[in-house]
Amino acid sequence: MPGKLIGGKQPPWVFVVLPEHIEDDAEGALRQVLSRHFTRIDFVSTHEVQSIHQGEFDAAIVVGGAAGQLSSHLHVIQFSDEAPAVSFASTGAPVNNAEWSRWALHWLTGQTAKQFTVSQDAIDDGLLALAEATLVPPEGDRYHYLDWQLINGSGSAEPPAHTKLTPLLVDSADRVLAARLQRGESTDAGELWCLPANAANDVEGWVAAALRRWRRAGHAAFTDVAAWTEDPEWTTHEEDVLSSTYEARQREVEALQAQLAAELEELDRRREAARINADSQERRLLTSQSGDLVDAVRAVFERVGFQVVDSDSLPQHEKGRKQEDLRISEPGWVCLTEVKGYARSGAKTSDLLQLEKAAKVYILNEKKEPDARWYVVNQAFETSPADRPEPFASAREEVEFFGNDRGLVIDTRDLFRLDKAVQQGALQPAEARKLLRAARGVFHYPPRADST
Repeated sequence: MPGKLIGGKQPPWVFVVLPEHIEDDAEGALRQVLSRHFTRIDFVSTHEVQSIHQGEFDAAIVVGGAAGQLSSHLHVIQFSDEAPAVSFASTGAPVNNAEWSRWALHWLTGQTAKQFTVSQDAIDDGLLALAEATLVPPEGDRYHYLDWQLINGSGSAEPPAHTKLTPLLVDSADRVLAARLQRGESTDAGELWCLPANAANDVEGWVAAALRRWRRAGHAAFTDVAAWTEDPEWTTHEEDVLSSTYEARQREVEALQAQLAAELEELDRRREAARINADSQERRLLTSQSGDLVDAVRAVFERVGFQVVDSDSLPQHEKGRKQEDLRISEPGWVCLTEVKGYARSGAKTSDLLQLEKAAKVYILNEKKEPDARWYVVNQAFETSPADRPEPFASAREEVEFFGNDRGLVIDTRDLFRLDKAVQQGALQPAEARKLLRAARGVFHYPPRADST
């Protein structure tokens, strides 16, 4: 209807629902805070909510409870451990006597946790510090969490999909201690920021955060909130300096983030290349047999400083008369080494007999005994290394006899650990050679007190 509008202040308008017992000075302080963001502010008690024309307002701030009394178009910030200002009906088949149910959001109390997570949504909205300061319960305090409850009706066993909470803070059981959500199904329904009562310690922080979000979301009533105060003509010198410093630091942060992202990408590429290289090199100790395993074992012994000869290359082993796989040596010391890999089975005593035969051939050719005999075995390699048995766990007498005759059984898992320690610098090559040469029976790395 044409005419002259009286009392038509620019939006946004807000009314504040306060408990009956609030002090006058507290109301005054709250009005001062809100006047920076709203053009009209009305204060009402919980019992007076129905006395105002809610359609004229754009937002409501509730300290305490006002569930079921607020128009669905209102954007609401509620600081309360009482019933949140939202409920939904879920309707089944659209016929007479259809199944239906009504769900209400409630604050519940349960077991308390000690670990809490600020959601990524809250972090993206710049709420990390505010959430840490006002949402996280003091250690040892009981707290409430949000959950939907079926209050009447039948039918749907779950609340409607559109009632999904966007958490701001959750505990270690994924229970929601603060959240935002739509207040109804219609497109013009407002948003509810459902915060615990303690969050009211920083009303201005939460109001400013909600208004920023509502402005970004394009809600018409909030698009011009405090816009003129951000006009450079009306900002103070201090604001200009801090804004310039902020923007410069923001550019630094963005540049650093880009640099770190590039570094992470390069590290990921190198990590993948290292994994592939390890699969074809050191990790063959744990995954291969035959020639591949012999090559991997030889590489380890060479890295720790031994002289290693492939016994195939020895003149006395020509024409298929090889006795052992590797001949390992230092000045004045020689070791015959047999290397075996078994996909499913464990170490075999027949391999020890093969080494005994190799020692006899060595004595026949060299006119002296070898200084040591090593049996290197990669057993049951189709299983995870952590699940593989100890070599000769049920044949201790044979191992003891083998050890007394200068023999040593080396599980490739222990050889892998020793090689890694050398490459890390935790173990010097000379120390590694000394450990291997001194050991008898079954080799363990790191050494064990009960090693034989």
